[in-house]
Amino acid sequence: MMTDAGFLMARCGRARAVLHDEMPLAAGAACQALPWPALPCAGGTWLERAERCQRRFACSPEAQHCLLASDRAMRGAPSHLRCWLFHQLARLLRREDQFHQLPVMAFFVELLECPDLADMDEEVLPLVQSYVQSESLEMCRLAFRGLVTLLKRPKMKRRMQSLLPDSMEWLQHACREVCVGSLMLLRNILSYLEQKGSNPIVLQLAKKLLPRFDDEDSRVRELSILLFKDLLEIVVGKNKRNLKQHAQRSLVPLFLHASQEALVSAAQFLKWEELKQLARRAETWKIGEYVLLRDRSRAEQHLCLSLPYLENPDASLREAAVRFIGLIGQQVKKRRKEKVQEMCTALQPLENDAEPLVRCLVSQTIMNLRVPRRASRFHLGALCPWLQRAWVRWHPPARR
Repeated sequence: MMTDAGFLMARCGRARAVLHDEMPLAAGAACQALPWPALPCAGGTWLERAERCQRRFACSPEAQHCLLASDRAMRGAPSHLRCWLFHQLARLLRREDQFHQLPVMAFFVELLECPDLADMDEEVLPLVQSYVQSESLEMCRLAFRGLVTLLKRPKMKRRMQSLLPDSMEWLQHACREVCVGSLMLLRNILSYLEQKGSNPIVLQLAKKLLPRFDDEDSRVRELSILLFKDLLEIVVGKNKRNLKQHAQRSLVPLFLHASQEALVSAAQFLKWEELKQLARRAETWKIGEYVLLRDRSRAEQHLCLSLPYLENPDASLREAAVRFIGLIGQQVKKRRKEKVQEMCTALQPLENDAEPLVRCLVSQTIMNLRVPRRASRFHLGALCPWLQRAWVRWHPPARR
């Protein structure tokens, strides 16, 4: 009895003649790239030849490209042939057989692009979703690609809302590929949601995105900031009031990461017109000064958000954090001497930083923070007699 995988490959081999007759020349040429027809046909059953093909596929990474080219050719095949093949691939994936799972999924995801297979979307969604957290990174990518493809179907838009809770959970996954895939999926889902700006899940998503601004993976950082920007632009109603605190908290990370577009969106959301103009003109340090002066009571919170950046592997972020902490220090220098000492202590390890610019900047900042502000030579008590003498000089008393 032939195994499912062997039978599938055998059937594809038989279908080759049909494809050559009914497909364009280019598709027929692509079909020639299938790994199995290149094997010797003489000797052995179809099963034996399929097994040899599978061993060859496992040993040859280039064979995956051949398989994908053949699959794209299959998209031009007769509908009944594609439907049959799609059902067989789905059947193999449901078995969760480790044997050649990756090429089967690659074939399956390519065929999802065919509109005449849309009737199966409801049963396909949980199948593709089950492979999102696969141990194979390539399987993860393919699964998320399949979900995004399904999201494009008009009938599936409402059904995909059910993926929002799972997608937010995937953000916490240790695998960066799962995080990246979930962020891309969330951006697509939000673009299709009905009354998306009033959906209460938007606020939960904002909470989960803020910690991802500093993820070690640059793709996760960039996608998290872009998704947060999208949230700020679509949220309405009660959620807008509730999101205000998260928008204010995002200003320091966005400023340190120099995320100009996201800063513009945050300023527009908060209705801080001056900050919006500064962000559009990319006037970096004026932005920092404005954020600090806008609400002096948040100086300690801004400091807490800035300190972790002193240990960031990116030298430009360490430099930006030192400069910003210096601005905070100048603001609290008069009234919070203990806080200034805390800043100096936090900066001291960077005096041995690998980057010369950071070392120099840290030394200068610590010196500026420790030097007391000089008292002004002029004060109101001294100014009054001077004004009185000047008045008398220019307005002498009238002679009698």
